[in-house]
Amino acid sequence: MRRLLRRLEDHGRVTFDSLVAGQAIAGFEAFLTLEEAGWKGRIGTALNSRPQTAAFARSAIRAKAENGGVRIDQLWAGDTLVAALVLFVEQGQVYSWKIAFDERFAKYSPGAQIAVYAARQNLGLEGFQGADSLAVSGHQMIEPLWRGRVETGTLLIGSGPLTRLRQTALGADLAVNHKLRKIGRSLRKKLQP
Repeated sequence: MRRLLRRLEDHGRVTFDSLVAGQAIAGFEAFLTLEEAGWKGRIGTALNSRPQTAAFARSAIRAKAENGGVRIDQLWAGDTLVAALVLFVEQGQVYSWKIAFDERFAKYSPGAQIAVYAARQNLGLEGFQGADSLAVSGHQMIEPLWRGRVETGTLLIGSGPLTRLRQTALGADLAVNHKLRKIGRSLRKKLQP
């Protein structure tokens, strides 16, 4: 990783930034532009691909940034934004929400570089209690970087005469959702350049 970062210096001085509060709002706009310029934009899954999704995301970022609940980490090579990571911060917990990178710099592992930087920033936060990459199990970039994993699940509890029926229906709904997400990830991989 260090060697790749040194090679990235050929494109300009490498710097990292962590933007919070008002700076995070401007940083989110740069993130949106970067995400839309890549494969997510080409296949229509970038936040900016749908105006209502972009509006909702901007509103959420603005609301959370006002109370210090958002951090945008950025990797720069000279004047070029190479990678950006949007993180939510809540009561000592940090959640990595969205990541984007300039595909022209893919050989320098910009996504992994910004994830490593973010981990260091997280560890330096006052009151830090934990972080979640929000990545699916087996994610090819995150797994080697985040070795510790906490398994989570969904617990269905109910009472009353229709409890068994509701639990069965909800369980089936969760199973279908899981299967559709798996199919979606598979299709996305096939569509990526």
